[in-house]
Parts: sequence; structure tokens; C-alpha cells
Amino acid sequence: MVLDSCNWSLVISKLEHLDIGSKEVQWLMSNRDKYRFTSLKQLYLQDWQSDHDETLYCFLHTIPNLQIFELRGNHNIREFVPSGNTAPKQRLGTVLLLKELTLNAHNMEDIGFERDPALQRSLHLLVLIDCRRLRRLAHSSVSFTHLTYLQVSRCYELKTLMTCSTAKSLVQLTTLKVQYCLQLNEIVTKDEQENDEGIKIVFANLITIQLTRLSNLTSFCSNSNCEFSVPLLEKLTLKYCPKMKTFTAKHIAAPKLQNVLATESGEKEKAYWKGDLNATVQMVFADKVHLELSNHSELKQVWHDKTLVQVNRFQNVKSLVVKGCSDIVHVIPFHLLHCFKNLEDLQVSDCNEVQVIFNLDDSSNKVTKAMGMTRLKKLSLKNLPNLEHVWNTDPKGIIHLQTLKDLNVDGCDSLEYVFLSSMAKDLVILENLSIKNCEQLECHCSNTFIGDYTNFNFRS
Repeated sequence: MVLDSCNWSLVISKLEHLDIGSKEVQWLMSNRDKYRFTSLKQLYLQDWQSDHDETLYCFLHTIPNLQIFELRGNHNIREFVPSGNTAPKQRLGTVLLLKELTLNAHNMEDIGFERDPALQRSLHLLVLIDCRRLRRLAHSSVSFTHLTYLQVSRCYELKTLMTCSTAKSLVQLTTLKVQYCLQLNEIVTKDEQENDEGIKIVFANLITIQLTRLSNLTSFCSNSNCEFSVPLLEKLTLKYCPKMKTFTAKHIAAPKLQNVLATESGEKEKAYWKGDLNATVQMVFADKVHLELSNHSELKQVWHDKTLVQVNRFQNVKSLVVKGCSDIVHVIPFHLLHCFKNLEDLQVSDCNEVQVIFNLDDSSNKVTKAMGMTRLKKLSLKNLPNLEHVWNTDPKGIIHLQTLKDLNVDGCDSLEYVFLSSMAKDLVILENLSIKNCEQLECHCSNTFIGDYTNFNFRS
């Protein structure tokens, strides 16, 4: 049956759910005097093509009962609520009262909630995905009094999520998820005009917080004047947040929380608890079993300043990756030898200034066996053009080679030898040995070991 214009009008007026692309919307807009979406409640729009932000916003104002709107895969919209003046006649007098808003817009720079107070009050769910140029969720004047669900993913320019003023309005929020925002330093930050008086923020209904793959996040809030209460919080998950040091700068009350679920690279999710939330997050940071020095720029000072050593910070580290660190000469300097007693896997690569892996020779101190590493199983050295020594003196039990199983050396052109001949007797369980692309390394084959070892050099 072919539908005439009257039938189309009737069909469109009865639609409650619509999932369309930009071309279809353009056609509908060009015929909006004929067709009215009087019953439409849900609109899913793929790849809006117009360069004018006002066009989309005005189109939404022609849908009087719209409750759910999702914009997918958009590369053009820079502002959801346009900053320019939108003529009242274009809005047709309709107030936009969305309950759920999902924006997937790569070039979105500003949502503009402060320019639409009605939209602030109506929203219950807000999801932002791939808004890669978005620098802020909302102006500090924005208040989300009815928002229950907030998710922000892959917004790479965000450094903070919201101000204290906006956070105070989230009294109905039950779920907060923040993922893959690589520049994000903290979730809640100080207002620009905020005074020094104490601030109390109560997330009265917040049950779940998930923070995932936030490589620069140091805390939920670093403002020492801000005190938090989350009376219903039951689930807090921290996944791959390597710089997280504490949850809040000031006390946070979370009476129902019994543990913090944390995950680091290569490890299974683990539950932690130490009496309160801040103490637990600090313990999680101290209990890391995997550490990448390049991801912790603040730790590099520890490598150079002997007075800053904190043994507890590294005592549980089993895997250490040092990659692309241009200012390190000694990978494990003398003053840190005793901090890595449980180190099992050391990987060093692409560090042009590295000369020594284990610095066992310090003119002002005497090395003792009590300072040693007793569990080293795997050692990988790659692309270290100025590496001269793996160990600059005989370890003599300070580094227990009896546990070493796997050794890989590649692209270390200044290295002349790997082991001293006196160390051979300790390599009792070495299983895998690979040494290649090392121009200065003298090649000697040893019958001391079982296995096919090539380019293996003992030198006294």
C-alpha cells in the first residue's frame, strides 16, 4: 500500500520511537510544516551532518514529548545548546524536557547546560562518549538536581569533571562511571570563585562509583576544604588508575562501604579494606604489584633523591617496567636496592641515558646482603644504547641469581659482557637466554649450561 501525504502525517504523529540517520532528519526538517512528532518519546540519531549547531537544537524543540535523545557518531556538532541566540519562532514555544541524554560527538567542545535551565532540571540520565574535545562537563553554575546516572567515557581533554558547586546538586545521583579520560586529574575540583570556608558535599543516594583507565587521576577531590559524605555507597571500583594516591584530601564518610575493588595491569580484581576509604586507597597504592615508572612522573624524583625513599611504597612490587625514561642513569640505584626485595620481573627499554641496571657500588656506603633482591626471575633489556653494565660489581648474593629463569638482551651496543665468570655457578635454573644486536658483546660459548645458548659471554 502506498501512503499518501495524509497517511504519512498520521503515521509520524503516532510514532513513539524513531532511529534514523541524518539524511532522513534533513528531509523531515524540510517538511516540518507538514509533519509533527506529537507522540515521539525516543529519538536515536546517527551522524548529524549539519554544520549549524542551532539546527539540531531547534529540531528537538519541535518534538514536545521527547524524553530520550541519543546522538551517535557525530563529527560536526560543537555545542549541544548553542551559545548564539536561537530565535523563539524556531523553537515553536516548546520547552526541551529530556530525561535521558546520550552524546557521542567527537568535536563537542561545550554542552552548554548553563544556557538551558529547564534541561538541567529535567535530566535523569547523562552519558557522554567520545566527546574528545570536551574540556568541562558543565559551568559551575549548573545544577543537576534530578540526575541519577552519569557516565563519561573517552573524553580525552577533560582534566576535571565538575566543580564543588555542581557536585553539591547531585543529591539524587546513584551511579557514577568515568572511563578512559586520559587527562583527568580529579573528579570534583574547586570552584573558581570559591572561598576558603569548609564545604560539605553529600551524595545522599550514590551507590556505585566506577573509575576505569584514568591514567592521570590522583584523587576524587584534592580540595582540602571539601568534606564528603556518601552514606549509601556500596561499590567502589578502581581499575588501572596508577596515580591514585588518596580518595579525598579531607575525611569522607562512607559507612556502608566494606571494600574497594582495585585492578592493576595483568592482575585480577582484588578487594581491599583498611578501616576507612582514604586509608584503603592509600594502601592500594602502596600494595601495587606492577609499577611502570613512565606512568609515575612524580616517582622519578625518588630515583635521584636519597632522602625521599619510602620502602613501603615498593615492598610489594613484583613487576617493574622502566620505559622511555630519558633522565635515568642507574635503573635500580644503590639507595633503592633494599626497597625491591620482592621484585621478580624487571623490564627496561628505550632509555638512552641508562648506563647501569643495578648499581651495587656506592663510594659512601657498603653493600650488605640484607639489602638484596631475593626473587628476581626475569630480566629484559632492550634498546639501551649506552648501557655499560648490568651490574657494576659482583652481586655476591645481594642479587640472587639462583632464581633467574629468563634473560633477554637486545640492542645494547655499549654492553661488553653480561655476567662475570664468578657468577656462573649461581645460574642454576636459567631456562631461557636471548642476547642479540649487541655490537660490543664478545661472543663466547660455555659448556657449563644445558641448552642452546648463543652470544653468551662470561667475562671476568
